[in-house]
Amino acid sequence: MSDFQTSAPPRSTHGALMTTYRRPRIQRTDWINPIILVALGVVGVFFIKSAQRATPNGTQWEPQLVWLVLGAAFYITVSAFDYHLWMKNVWLIYLAGIVLLLLLWSPLGEIRSGARRWLKVGSLTIQPSEFAKIGTLAMLCFILAKSELSTVRGSLEILGKVVAILAVPILLIFLQPDLGSSLALFPTVFALLYVSNLSARFFVTVFGFFLAVLFVLKMDIKHYENFVQTKMVLQGKIMPEQYNSFLQDNHLAPIAGLGAEEQKVLQGTMSPKGYEQFLQASHLTLVDRVGLYQTHSWLPLKDYQRDRLASFLDPKDVDPQGIGVTWNQKQSQIAVGTGGLLGKGYENGTQARLGYLPSKVATSDFIMAVFLEETGFLGGLAVIGLYAILLGNTLRIAWTARDRFGRLLCVGVAVLFMVHVFVNIGMVQGLMPVKGIPLPLLSYGGSFVLSCCILMGLVQSVYRFSRETV
Repeated sequence: MSDFQTSAPPRSTHGALMTTYRRPRIQRTDWINPIILVALGVVGVFFIKSAQRATPNGTQWEPQLVWLVLGAAFYITVSAFDYHLWMKNVWLIYLAGIVLLLLLWSPLGEIRSGARRWLKVGSLTIQPSEFAKIGTLAMLCFILAKSELSTVRGSLEILGKVVAILAVPILLIFLQPDLGSSLALFPTVFALLYVSNLSARFFVTVFGFFLAVLFVLKMDIKHYENFVQTKMVLQGKIMPEQYNSFLQDNHLAPIAGLGAEEQKVLQGTMSPKGYEQFLQASHLTLVDRVGLYQTHSWLPLKDYQRDRLASFLDPKDVDPQGIGVTWNQKQSQIAVGTGGLLGKGYENGTQARLGYLPSKVATSDFIMAVFLEETGFLGGLAVIGLYAILLGNTLRIAWTARDRFGRLLCVGVAVLFMVHVFVNIGMVQGLMPVKGIPLPLLSYGGSFVLSCCILMGLVQSVYRFSRETV
């Protein structure tokens, strides 16, 4: 018997056959992915609770549990419908994501810590970028599935479309600003282009361009470190001799445009205390006198984003005492290191419980640090194993898909998940710079949980319906 039962195919007025789908039988359900998703979600709830054990009103695990239940409902709903419906309505889905991003600049948009990333409707708060990524992924898969990349001209035309489709959401996400979410899309796009058999020349060219960007970024970060060192001298955090040594080691010159008082402090003829008195008498702040580096650089990065990159590349120059921008990552490394082989036991971790790892990040971007401290190396190995099975099984479903759209969709989901896992775990261990990239289903966050469940629901739909065509 067929895996799907279909009604008699009705004829349209033009005689074309149309297929009517009914709900797939239970035998056409892949159980590996949903079981792993449930396991990861349960682990996440328990360790979000553990991370907030000593936090007053630390109840983030409760809404996380609600989001997981809603996510399960989304997963079941999305997987029950033929994924070809997404193909037919991909423009509406893509434009809906763009509209959600644009609403951030409406009265519904909420600003937190200078970032415009959330929509607030009553008591409900959502992060539109998570849903825009779904629409963008579906749109890219649609474009590539319907295109031929066998010729140079055809490849260039498709690349133009891909860039146009990608540019709008990337720009809107970057302007929030949310560098992590925007960067997560690029590896996914390259993977989709690779699977689509784009010419190898493109990837060689992009790799060369990537190296050039890294060089420019490295130089910009060095000049930013010069700016930071200058401020630290003015604040009395380091001595002028240390600043001069930094300049010599990095072959840099003092930053231009400083006032006479700033130059006196750098030369050692005025003390930082005297400079502070000068600022008070002039009713000025350090920012008023020195400004922000981001206003002088042509790279579109905020200074806090440069802080994160610089703290990864040269932590001793940016935060020599380890109490500033490098604090969270250092405390995370301590948590991972003290976990040992078997960990300290559930709710016995100290970094989050004693407040060294702030609750705000311990439940989200650094949830893996809490987990590794309490379960140790073996616990971490188990979770990484679950992610490996999840991603491997998703790629297996991609391999068995009968059409390009379904195959690309699964590959895109797998790579997007892989980027989140790789960057987040690397960040926790100090192997990657700090970025706001959460860990799928472990990190706290309702919008991210829903987006993960929707994406995995699409993978299940591909598994169920890929044998039929429309």
